[in-house]
Amino acid sequence: MGKIYRKGLLGEKESPQKSFKWYYKAAEQGSDIGEFYLGYFYAQGYGIKKDDNLSFEWYSKAAKQNNPHALNNLAYCYEHGRGTSSNLIKAACYYDEAAKMGNVTAQKNLAKCYKKGIGVNVDPQKAFLWILDAAKRKDLESQGIIALYYFKGYGVNKCYEESLIWYARYYHKIEINDVNQAFNAFVKRANNNDAQALYVIGKCSQYGIATKKSIAEAFSYF
Repeated sequence: MGKIYRKGLLGEKESPQKSFKWYYKAAEQGSDIGEFYLGYFYAQGYGIKKDDNLSFEWYSKAAKQNNPHALNNLAYCYEHGRGTSSNLIKAACYYDEAAKMGNVTAQKNLAKCYKKGIGVNVDPQKAFLWILDAAKRKDLESQGIIALYYFKGYGVNKCYEESLIWYARYYHKIEINDVNQAFNAFVKRANNNDAQALYVIGKCSQYGIATKKSIAEAFSYF
């Protein structure tokens, strides 16, 4: 019922107050999903007055039941001092727990921790691997980041072909299996005067990615 009123399903109107009530009943019965949503509702002020302390409390309860969404949000609380004192080491630990359970948001947050040294030592390789995991789960933002990492060689050896494949997946929002397919997808867009596609084809000519290297040809696209 909480979901029905939260999303306005089955002919019911969205009702934050009714949704909160039903999730509260579920939480009282020990539901980790109910506990998570109470944490979320208190954090957002959805159906109830915003209260970071109660949000943290409910996230903690759900996290004890290994709810991956709660683990990620609990980590966020520790990272930013929401409802508790800031503790970056705990933040990274909880992000790690949720990330290992396949939570894409946590994987992205953990990658950020390894890139910026938030609660852990800076580690480009681990930052790359966690973003790669999220990218493989079809997260578009992560696919774009992976394309950049392959292009710049951040946490991985430079590979322009892999960079193009991942950027094509990100840009075209379709499955791309090889560099020629990626290149042709951009050529098709470029033929329709897509500015970003023209730029990418220019870069391919500049670096010799899936086409003959030609600086003159590259400049004709820029």
